[in-house]
Amino acid sequence: MKSLAPRGILNRFLIIVATTLFLTQTLFMYIFYDMYWREVKYALLKSLASNIAVIVNAANTNPDIKNLEKIVKEAASYTKLSPQITVFAPPITNNTGKFLNKSSSSLYFYLKGMINNNIYINEYSSNYSILKLSIQIKDNYYISFYVEKELLFIASYQWLIILLFILYLVAILIILQFFRIQLRPLKKLVRASYKFARGEKTEYILPSGSMEIREATTAFNDMRENIERFIEQRTMMLSSISHDLKSSLTKMNLILDINDNKTINEDMKVEVTTMTNIVLSYLSFAKNDHIKEPKINVNIKNFIREIAEPFNTTTTISTVFNQNIKQIKVQPIALSRAITNIIENATKYGTKVVVKIQNLNYHSIIISIEDNGRGIPENKYQEVFKPFYMLNEARTPEKGSVGLGMFIVKEIITQHGGNIQLKKSKLGGLQVDIILPF
Repeated sequence: MKSLAPRGILNRFLIIVATTLFLTQTLFMYIFYDMYWREVKYALLKSLASNIAVIVNAANTNPDIKNLEKIVKEAASYTKLSPQITVFAPPITNNTGKFLNKSSSSLYFYLKGMINNNIYINEYSSNYSILKLSIQIKDNYYISFYVEKELLFIASYQWLIILLFILYLVAILIILQFFRIQLRPLKKLVRASYKFARGEKTEYILPSGSMEIREATTAFNDMRENIERFIEQRTMMLSSISHDLKSSLTKMNLILDINDNKTINEDMKVEVTTMTNIVLSYLSFAKNDHIKEPKINVNIKNFIREIAEPFNTTTTISTVFNQNIKQIKVQPIALSRAITNIIENATKYGTKVVVKIQNLNYHSIIISIEDNGRGIPENKYQEVFKPFYMLNEARTPEKGSVGLGMFIVKEIITQHGGNIQLKKSKLGGLQVDIILPF
């Protein structure tokens, strides 16, 4: 049952409301018909039977032909029954024929309770719109009544059903439009949440809609402000520390330049250079330029080809591209930094690198970068994405590395609304899969 249920809240709400209204109207029709309409219908049938019985009883008191003609003429002036004198020779058999419907059956039995004459009922017209009643007065003389359909049915009952159905549709459309209006602030909040999750600039959302949605919007605004304040404070602190360290290292370099001891100077310069690289990495991490960079449409095949081209001089790099790859919207500087980091690692630890781009589905592509290096242990796949994590096994970091490379790569990919995965390469090394939405 869960698989058959619609996933959207609008469709679910529409089904609930439509079903409730339908059941309510069906119950109303049943109760209304049973308690009121049926009584009105049977009252009309009794009245019709009474009118016919008055005419027949008047004819029974003096059944000669002249009196019958007078009675029929008077009855035709104040009823719609169109009474006529009919002579059958020989008399028709005592056969009630087929009842037009339940109403004609009820009329017959009402008449049997009011008069003792023989009653014969049969359909007169081909479309069953007129019912013919033949009531025997004496011998071969009968009074025939032609009862139109309007006297047996309450036409407004059918119109009531049609009207209720139209009102049902109108109510559904009004409720649907009303609920769509109510959902607009919620959809706006969802879009802002996705945008904020990707690290894009998110403006203040003016609370609107129902009270619950207003509260959710206010909570989102407070959360966004707190997170941005935390990030700003962290960035400022890290930048301040890095700048202070960089200033101290610059002074140390100046002191070494004026020192005459070359042996000590060379060793100290190596360490200072390493420390400088570490500080620059911290500054780069704190700067977060990719968050402020706007997204633009790029031809992803040309984009990857331009990044991989400089590495072809030292390592064999093969590119395999799907011909149906579409343009995607990215932050070019940030994504270039991430792809460059991955390809640089692959060329550093392997002699052969293969870059592939394929359509994953209708909404995303997958960029695969694999090498024939020594790879990394599977139990370390998630560890390498942690900030300041240093891998000291298959892929030993070079001096000056602080373990921020793959963390920044994952952060960039996540802020593009994508995902990054590591697995064993068919070439024997490591395969990095980057999934990006169109």
